[in-house]
Amino acid sequence: MKDGQVKAVHTVKNPMPENERKGNEYLRTLPYPATEQNIPKLKQHLIDSFPDVFSRTTPFQAMKCQPVHIYIKPDAKPHARHVPIPIPLHWRNEIKEQIDQDVAKGVIEQLPVGEPVTWCSPMVVTVRKDGRPRRTVDLQKLNAQCIRETHHCESPFKLACQVPSGMKKTVIDATDGYHSIPLDEDSRHLTTFITPWGRYRYLRLPQGFMAAGDAYTRRYDEIIKDVNNKVKCVDDALLYEPSISENYKSTWNFLKLCQDYGISVNANKFQFCQDNVLFAGLQITNSGIRPAESILAAIRNFPAPKNISDARSWFGLVNQIAWAY
Repeated sequence: MKDGQVKAVHTVKNPMPENERKGNEYLRTLPYPATEQNIPKLKQHLIDSFPDVFSRTTPFQAMKCQPVHIYIKPDAKPHARHVPIPIPLHWRNEIKEQIDQDVAKGVIEQLPVGEPVTWCSPMVVTVRKDGRPRRTVDLQKLNAQCIRETHHCESPFKLACQVPSGMKKTVIDATDGYHSIPLDEDSRHLTTFITPWGRYRYLRLPQGFMAAGDAYTRRYDEIIKDVNNKVKCVDDALLYEPSISENYKSTWNFLKLCQDYGISVNANKFQFCQDNVLFAGLQITNSGIRPAESILAAIRNFPAPKNISDARSWFGLVNQIAWAY
């Protein structure tokens, strides 16, 4: 295969006309010669060719997959909170804007007037490291009554070890993955939460749900199961090929899958055809694997733990690089 061309993934008896092939897995000549100098141009061409994949639309596009059903234990006892947790006055406008944005995106909806209370969790607002408010929903009571949908994933280190040396590597980071998975109608009432502006419920998979990671990862894995030369950890996928042209082809086909199945990708974290990449907290080079500098810096600068939550966060960081001790 010449370095300026991409071979077809499969043979077709009646190929589409040349002007109808864009975006499909047919013979495609690279828009620029496959050279190191042209990698930035090839990357930008991929971004420009899949605008729906690299943009966050409103409403947020849903992944084309089986909706998630929340399974409750047969003897589960509903828990409902009827009073919202107060929000500091200087954060109220910003939090309300965040809620309205999620409604516009189709992630949540406000309950209609007259809807009875069965399950209802509190909305909790905490402070981020940069001082901005973080809005979450405390689903602990619901999680305690749920049956988990389990889907195992290999550790990032074991996945990284599967990438051969000397490869051109592309990392594709799916964005807002959980919020792209639809909830079935029978499960939505379980995710109801109360705020100072009334009650809302999720239309998409909530991040605080105990099986959210299992449900999202399983559905994403099913979509890309036939993709060769890849490793994937939750929402990070790494594609590896021996040449620039082959890496371009595999990246094009992967992005076409994302387009077809409603998977959105973070353009700012899109690493295309590199020798050294960051993947799931690891730095993968042509000579080996090492912890990402951001993880090492977080450990070096971690403040002295003051409570059990801080201690757990500390050990969580350390465990990420335990393999490199």
